[in-house]
Amino acid sequence: MTSDIKHYITYISLIVIFLTIGGYTLFQFRHIIDGPSISINNQKGSLVHSAVFPLEGEVRNVKEMQIDGRHAFTDESGKFYDIILLSEGYNVITLIGKDKFNRKVEQRVEIVYKKPESETATATSTKKVAATNNKAVEKMINY
Repeated sequence: MTSDIKHYITYISLIVIFLTIGGYTLFQFRHIIDGPSISINNQKGSLVHSAVFPLEGEVRNVKEMQIDGRHAFTDESGKFYDIILLSEGYNVITLIGKDKFNRKVEQRVEIVYKKPESETATATSTKKVAATNNKAVEKMINY
C-alpha cells in the first residue's frame, strides 16, 4: 500500500512539473503568439496648426516597419520617432509593421492641419505682392 502511495505522489509530482514547464513556456511565447503591435503616443484624429508633425510611438515584435511606404527605424526598446510634413487639410499617415513570420499590422493616424489665421493672411498678401510684381515685370518686358 505504501508503494502505491509513492507511485501516486511520483506521478502527481511529474504532472505538476510538466504543467509548470508548459505553462511557463506558453507565458514566454505570449508576445510571439500575439504577433506584431504598434502603439502611437500622439493624439489620433487631432487638429494641428503646424505643418511639421512629430510622430512617435512604440512597436512590439516588429522586424520591419514602414511609415507611408518608407522604411522607419526603431531603437532597441522598439520606440520610433519620425517627423511628418503635413499638407493643408486632411492627412492620413499609414504605419505598417511586419514580424519575422510575415504577419502584418497596419495602423492609420488621421490629422487635420489648419494654418493659423495670421499665417493665412500673410500668405495671401505675399501672393498679392508676387502677382503685382509679375505684372510689373511683364509691363517692363513689353515696354
